[in-house]
Amino acid sequence: MANKEKISKEKRKAYHKAYKEANKEKKKAYQKAYYEANKEKIKAYYEANKEKIKAYNEAYYENKKEKRKAYQKAYYENNKEKIKAYNKTYREANKEKINACNKAYYEANKEKIKAYKEANKEKIKCSICQLDYPRNEMRGGICYLCKGDEY
Repeated sequence: MANKEKISKEKRKAYHKAYKEANKEKKKAYQKAYYEANKEKIKAYYEANKEKIKAYNEAYYENKKEKRKAYQKAYYENNKEKIKAYNKTYREANKEKINACNKAYYEANKEKIKAYKEANKEKIKCSICQLDYPRNEMRGGICYLCKGDEY
């Protein structure tokens, strides 16, 4: 009996999937018509429940954060070369746009950047060679010279 239920469940899943694929346009048209007919009602609902919706979204994303990070990390590890190639072509194609954005950011945040640089100017000793280096040149208490090619 359990086997029969499993088969019918699988058939039911396949049927629903096929129906969904076959009626995509019909569903879109229905949703669009519903939205157009109830536009004011929908906007009023969102205005009345804005805080509730915001709290729900924050809680939802907070709950899914670890799972999302794990997926992103695994995806990056599996597609490292593909991602690097995409980033390289994107940066080459949009060099002016990126430079303009960076320039705008630096202009808008001059004081913040200056304060960050001042805060990170302090020097610490390398645990291997015992020389002083700026904190931002250290990785794990080891200077870039001692770390070598790994740096």
